[in-house]
Amino acid sequence: MSTQIIQTSSVSQSDHHKLILSEPTVVSSVWTRANSSSILEIEKNKIGAVWKASKVQGESKAFEISISMYEKDWSLPKYLVTSTTELWSPVFAKLPSGELGIFYREGNTPRSAKGFLLRSSDNGHSWSKPEALPNGILGPTKSKPLLRSDNVLLCGSSKEIGEPEKDDPKTLRTELYINEFDGKIWKNHGPLTIPNQPFGAIEPALFHDKEGNIRLVCRDRAYKLEQMGWIYTSISRDGGVTWDPLQKTTLPNPDCGIDCLGLGRGKALLFYNDSHTERNALTMALTVDGGHSWKNILILEKDEGQFPSAMLDSKGMVHVTYAKQGNITHRVIDASQL
Repeated sequence: MSTQIIQTSSVSQSDHHKLILSEPTVVSSVWTRANSSSILEIEKNKIGAVWKASKVQGESKAFEISISMYEKDWSLPKYLVTSTTELWSPVFAKLPSGELGIFYREGNTPRSAKGFLLRSSDNGHSWSKPEALPNGILGPTKSKPLLRSDNVLLCGSSKEIGEPEKDDPKTLRTELYINEFDGKIWKNHGPLTIPNQPFGAIEPALFHDKEGNIRLVCRDRAYKLEQMGWIYTSISRDGGVTWDPLQKTTLPNPDCGIDCLGLGRGKALLFYNDSHTERNALTMALTVDGGHSWKNILILEKDEGQFPSAMLDSKGMVHVTYAKQGNITHRVIDASQL
């Protein structure tokens, strides 16, 4: 299997932030259109990333989910799942059992997709066979789950409803849920919807605000309807069971994935495309008041950069992966400089 490594360039520094010279991008195979990555610290000094990719040969299509580990360098990718059916947005997580988990969906359209889970009990060296999630549970659909202090996993989830093969946004609707998992039993909280906008919110990312409440940020699908798209937010004051109505922020969205990373004490980072129409200018914004207000502090990519995933390692470094030109790029930010 041939591979390629793309080196990323450094980014200018300011008094408010310092972007460390980036690591090489995650090693990508000859499969095209690598996208929808998810990054996680496996243990101290060991990071893992998963992503989906696809290839087309004539009229045939194939899809795969791969994993790569980083200690001193990124390892060659290992295929975890291959299918002739579309695979959707793998999400890396630590489960209440202490195992590693990779959630993903499989189905030709978002309406027909089913949720699955892979498990590893040896820090990612080997993985279980795919485990189907219960009916009505998709698991996290873009961003990593939040593990509550009582060891319950909260997964930001969303589903698209409509005729499975009819890809017309005007006939579809979306619903946003919080899937709760204690290691044995799944529960579903929701749905959350945008009033008067049936084809509405998807892919919530969760973090704690300054008061210890759980806040989510998510995006709408308005761009698909030739309207201006926005990022929305909501707060739960009971551990993710009930939620305030979704509120529109002042942050635009061009129908592209976002991610949010809580840093503690009301501070969090948001990674998004600062545009109503373009999936470029991948931007990092900072909140210091628990998500009430955001300030753009860094442009990670002036050109293409989409579907980011972020995590904070045990050394206080922020790691971000995102799709660029069919590969997965990895960058590192010193959170102490924020």
